[in-house]
Amino acid sequence: MAASKKRLIRATITVDKDDYTAIGAVAKRMEVSSSWLIRQAVREFLDKYGDQGQPELALRLADKRRT
Repeated sequence: MAASKKRLIRATITVDKDDYTAIGAVAKRMEVSSSWLIRQAVREFLDKYGDQGQPELALRLADKRRT
């Protein structure tokens, strides 16, 4: 199924203010929405790491769990 025909699910994320500003600037330069840009980044990340387990991250996800 083509990506444009897939049903999208709304998700809420929290990003750093500087990252949010940068995402908006890149999206404007590319003449796409910030949502499209973020979806594309997620797709590229999953294509690269989706079936290979967890990539090496600067901050491990387990370290961010609230107790």
